[in-house]
Amino acid sequence: MKFRSTFLSGLSLLALAAATSAVAQQRVGTAGAVNPATTAQRGSATRTVDMGSDVIFRERIATSASGSLQVTFVDKSTLSIGPNSQLVIDEFVYDPSAQSGRTAISLTRGAMRFVGGQISKSGNVAIKTPTATIGVRGGVAMIFQTPQGTQVTNLFGRTTVTTNGGTEVMSRPGFGVEIVDGNQPPPTPTRVTQAQLDDANKQLTSRTAQTGGSRTPPTDTIATLNDLGRTNAMTEPRNTIPQQQASTSANGPRVLSSSPQFLNQQPVIQNATAGTAAAQRTNPNVGPPPPPPPPPPPPPPLTYQPRTYALVSAGSAPYLMGNFITNGPVIVTPAYGYRNGGEGTAGSRTRFATAALSIDGQGANQRSTLAGATGNFISDGTANGSRFTGGFVAASRQSAGQGAGFSSGNLTSVPGSVALNNDALPTQMVLTQNRYVPSSGAIVPDLATQHLGGTSPTTTYSYLIPVAGGPAPGNIGADRAAGTWQGYAAGTMQSFSIDPNGNATPNADPGTVYGDTQLQFNPNRSTGSGFISFVEATGNAIGSAIGGLFQFGENPNDANAPTRSAYIDRNTWVMREQVSRNGGTVTGNSYALDYQPSEITTNNNGDLRPSDPSRPNRMLLVPWSMFEAQDRATARSFFPTVTQWHNYDYAQWGFWSGEINYTSSDGSRQQLRTGNLNTWVAGQPTDIASMPITGSGTYTGNAIANIRAGSSEYVAGGDFSHTVDFGARTGTFAINNLDGRNYTGASSFGANSVNFYGAMSSPGLTGAFDGSFYGPNAIETGGRFMFQNNGGAPYMGTGIFIGKR
Repeated sequence: MKFRSTFLSGLSLLALAAATSAVAQQRVGTAGAVNPATTAQRGSATRTVDMGSDVIFRERIATSASGSLQVTFVDKSTLSIGPNSQLVIDEFVYDPSAQSGRTAISLTRGAMRFVGGQISKSGNVAIKTPTATIGVRGGVAMIFQTPQGTQVTNLFGRTTVTTNGGTEVMSRPGFGVEIVDGNQPPPTPTRVTQAQLDDANKQLTSRTAQTGGSRTPPTDTIATLNDLGRTNAMTEPRNTIPQQQASTSANGPRVLSSSPQFLNQQPVIQNATAGTAAAQRTNPNVGPPPPPPPPPPPPPPLTYQPRTYALVSAGSAPYLMGNFITNGPVIVTPAYGYRNGGEGTAGSRTRFATAALSIDGQGANQRSTLAGATGNFISDGTANGSRFTGGFVAASRQSAGQGAGFSSGNLTSVPGSVALNNDALPTQMVLTQNRYVPSSGAIVPDLATQHLGGTSPTTTYSYLIPVAGGPAPGNIGADRAAGTWQGYAAGTMQSFSIDPNGNATPNADPGTVYGDTQLQFNPNRSTGSGFISFVEATGNAIGSAIGGLFQFGENPNDANAPTRSAYIDRNTWVMREQVSRNGGTVTGNSYALDYQPSEITTNNNGDLRPSDPSRPNRMLLVPWSMFEAQDRATARSFFPTVTQWHNYDYAQWGFWSGEINYTSSDGSRQQLRTGNLNTWVAGQPTDIASMPITGSGTYTGNAIANIRAGSSEYVAGGDFSHTVDFGARTGTFAINNLDGRNYTGASSFGANSVNFYGAMSSPGLTGAFDGSFYGPNAIETGGRFMFQNNGGAPYMGTGIFIGKR
């Protein structure tokens, strides 16, 4: 789909009346940003349109070639209007108590972006163009109307495009259609390129030089010249009743102004020695001036209510380069945020988390990408006092025969790009790869980095990402319980040596790893922390002491360290690599180095090697539930052999990726360990007091494994079942259709234990498994398994299982 672009260069906005006066006076929203203030015309009458002005029902809004406007409706939806645009708000009905209503807008030319509020959650939003009707349900859509037709892009949620010939529903972010003939069915949606999205967003984003409606923004110089801050000038107040008169602007309509024509009055001079007044007055009986009034009391502290929120941007994970993310189906979640309530003039803090997943193909033909980002939005209630700071990590396997590649960078708001709603939350901003320095408040130049895995070189790049904000779905932030989860981890890891030029050389064959995990969540801070400890696994036993400790999220031992996590609810959260401040500085800049407390064991003696603080680690931990909630059909299509999908209340599973830098045990060379799309499962273990001691039950669910077959590495899924006799403390274990193979085994567990273990096998393969029961009455279960062939080309794997009864 091709976008036809119109560029911004300033603003002129004209709103024309298009209905009777009785209807036209209905207020439907507020002008949130106008650059600069302009006029609205109703017949022959005009009115001033400023930032904060009411937007009236059935007004025709028209922008010039240099125009832009943002409207916030009373249901919290927002409408951004670009240059050379014309539209009418045909219908707006909203019942706040029921949080329902209807919105209808007619766009006859130009560009607009609609961010859905309460009304859109029920799908009652319709945007009409000359060739199509666009419905927006709980999401964000961008629409362009040109003489050639209508262009529609779905940025988030679900967008429906209807013509006289049929209907097309778009639910994938960054996909769009172009309608040329309104009598023909809409075409199949296609992916909009990043260049097209960037070009389109330019038309709907105010420039930093624009002032949002103020012709003369206040400066320190203006304040000084007007004596602001001086309290007692030792003169009697003049009679300054203004004489109001009409003045006419050479470039605008007739307006009322206050003219400085005051009554003739001489100042009263106070004689500090005699304490008498010496002045000429019209009335000699006038006494000395009264004392100045006391200063007003300080304003009360700002009170912020708990809020959930969502930020969306165009494209699939736009912080990644085009050659990094795989070409298959991609699930990208909005950046969901949660703000804890409370008082304080230092500003409100909203933590955000977003994730992306792509798995293209099966077996040796598979490619995969996992990405995640966390950040904080801090606001003192003003746009200039608001900022976003955060970062992302992504891992990608470009082919099953290639090692994992990694990308990372900062996400920092560009000064002057933030616009707020009346609740101090962002309606728009632009993010860049530069770095924010908390100690000084400065933003220093920086670049994002990527390498594509194996021996590929590292490259750097930059970006500008326009984002829009709006309400989150009602289920986001509903379950924010604190807790500690215990569980298991599995995966494959590769080892490399790095030469002085930064080139990577594989050290040995990739190894499978087998480990434990612990996750903790703090709803008061909206943060999470955790670790995965692992060792190499071989067949049905632990092969060596070689392994590592990967630590994620907030550092519980360093209050000054960046949190690098965001806990929105138990199904929506992301953790990046854990860091602490080591007090060092980067040459030429004033920010501290981040020391990463993760470590690696490089030999069978158990010698621990800390990660190298001069070469940052890149790690990511994400729950599967984020992708299921965003696009269940696409998520489950990644594992077509799994048929037993469930939702879980006491356990979760997901993916982890990691790249750790360290020095060899003899200190002679730089080392690197990498792994992508490894698996974990964790939950709340069953209390021994509620563990069943009689009866039986069958657990069903899914199993996901990281498999190494010859020189290929990939993920695969299958069905899991476990039939347990609680009285005998035994069970029958099975994993079916996992990469075309079936496994069976027998389990056992002690009288005072919630953990079980056993051996399993498949023709030509041997393995082992262990796991735990989760939740009251052992209602759910989860664990890990490993297997290896008994000869021939290497075939081995490790994975996790999860189920419920």
